[in-house]
Amino acid sequence: MSRLDRMLVSGNWMEEWGPVSLWGLKRDVSDHCPLILKYDGHDWSPKTFRFNNHWLDNKTFAKRVEEEWGSLKGALKKWNKIEALTCEIEVLDLKGESKGLLEEEVLERKTKCEHLWLLLKSKDRLEFQKSHSRLLKEGDANSGFFHACVKSRKRSNSIVAYFGWC
Repeated sequence: MSRLDRMLVSGNWMEEWGPVSLWGLKRDVSDHCPLILKYDGHDWSPKTFRFNNHWLDNKTFAKRVEEEWGSLKGALKKWNKIEALTCEIEVLDLKGESKGLLEEEVLERKTKCEHLWLLLKSKDRLEFQKSHSRLLKEGDANSGFFHACVKSRKRSNSIVAYFGWC
């Protein structure tokens, strides 16, 4: 296995931005690693979480937090399975690059990659199904506007016979 993923920048770009570092992230089922180009001059960290005290005045706040936390725990458990499997594949990849893999380890890596692929496809299908059921339940916010536009266009495109002598 070889690492072919690279980043290309010009000399002018380097003069403008200064020192940068390139990081290769863990890969999933692809044979390429996602790359991050980090600029050392700025901190691009995620935005901090903000809590508004007036939320506590809402009577349903505690119940809502408890419900959301329960669904978050379930999502984190699923995510951790995918993350753990990705880490196991990465360990095998690194071993394969440095020493080479035994035949059993090659089969193990293949099995893990297939399992990861199935988990990712399952996750995508679940998200699609959730969004589809939400759409059916709540409806499309633009459907009224859309149907009004269709009716208007139909009226303007229709040819109506008018007999002024009748």
